Amino acid sequence: MARVLNVPYFPQTDDGYCLPACVQMVLGYLGFHSTQDQLACELDVRPFLGTPASNVTRLRSQGRGHTAVIHTQNQDLIEQFGREVEASRILVNTPNSQRCIGLSTGLTPSPALGCGTFGGNSTTDNVTLLIC
Repeated sequence: MARVLNVPYFPQTDDGYCLPACVQMVLGYLGFHSTQDQLACELDVRPFLGTPASNVTRLRSQGRGHTAVIHTQNQDLIEQFGREVEASRILVNTPNSQRCIGLSTGLTPSPALGCGTFGGNSTTDNVTLLIC
């Protein structure tokens, strides 16, 4: 018997936004929320021309390489997470939003962080005026 998925419906909000609308529906099903305007920017949508479906591959690297957080006391799970997640920083049992920018981690605080090779950057450091 066929299984029907509960995929949210988002109508296309602008000319050429067919692909952003489709991606928004898939992401919504997976529990991620993004606007079609945000997706259109990431997918390099051309007004009135649309976007080649091959541009979806641009989304693969979004957010990769930066910071990943796990909250658990299970040491085996922490080690598995560290091996499998493509991130330059693995934080354990700590708030991500404050720690990833360098607060209380020993890194120079900065709102700009390199994602390393996972994210297509040349550095995994906090990017500040102090980098020489």
